[in-house]
Amino acid sequence: MLADKLVGNLSYDTDKEVQNLELLKLRFGETSMHHCEIMVRDLEESKRVNANVQDRLAQRQTGEAQKEDARQHFWPHLLGEDMRLHPRMQDRLAAFGKAYSVIKNPRLLVWKKQLGVVELNLDFNGVERSFSVSPLHATLIMHFEGKAETWRLSDLAREVELPPSVVQKRMMLWVNQGVVSESNPGPVYRLVKDQTQNRSGGEGMESMVLEDNTEAAVSADANDAESDKIIVQFLTGMLTNFSKLPLDRIHNNLKMFMSGGDNKYDKSLPELQQLLWRLCSDGKLEHADGEYRLVK
Repeated sequence: MLADKLVGNLSYDTDKEVQNLELLKLRFGETSMHHCEIMVRDLEESKRVNANVQDRLAQRQTGEAQKEDARQHFWPHLLGEDMRLHPRMQDRLAAFGKAYSVIKNPRLLVWKKQLGVVELNLDFNGVERSFSVSPLHATLIMHFEGKAETWRLSDLAREVELPPSVVQKRMMLWVNQGVVSESNPGPVYRLVKDQTQNRSGGEGMESMVLEDNTEAAVSADANDAESDKIIVQFLTGMLTNFSKLPLDRIHNNLKMFMSGGDNKYDKSLPELQQLLWRLCSDGKLEHADGEYRLVK
């Protein structure tokens, strides 16, 4: 949940997250919030580094790009499927990475190419439409520039080095926005040059943002593991403060403390018990007289 918010934070404003973390540390202890605190620090460090890199790029008149640092040991598993970005996007990332390596030597940037937001202004014979989209959505539509105004799905998928099913799903966003048309068999996508009926760039931007919000930064395969990890963090804080608790008390506390957000607690009592047994097997908890406590 925190990773999703930080990855989409283009302003680098972490005041709200810091305030929430301080409240959670008071309730559950600093240890249980350690990873979250480091994630916020990574974003604050990104703001400082970005400012320095942008100064270097401005001297070369290179297109603007931004990045966020993520120390992998403290972040959940993030989506990072490899794909081939549009050459103009790749050039900007390469220029940014080169400037970064000078400032943060000997560190090198490893880009999560499917994460982040790209702001696009598309011009259709004087009709301009603005969008805030994912890097993949931006890459796909940028391939329709110039003479390449028609693409078969198979060719476009080969160009970005992704499965056709993935590309077809993402292209539906541009079809729904009226930017491209789709025809069968193929399917075949064609750029819609006449945008006189789609003049409202604000509506287009809002629709795109809503669509992108359905794609979380945390990979779907890791959602269950990440949810358990968050439960363990809350559990550690509880048992630090209360020393020992029975199963039903832990269950009720988790329902109360994790009642909102993307990681809402939804385990049944038997499912929670299985998780606690696993923690006991791993040597993190011990169970005696019907109560669970942390292993000291």
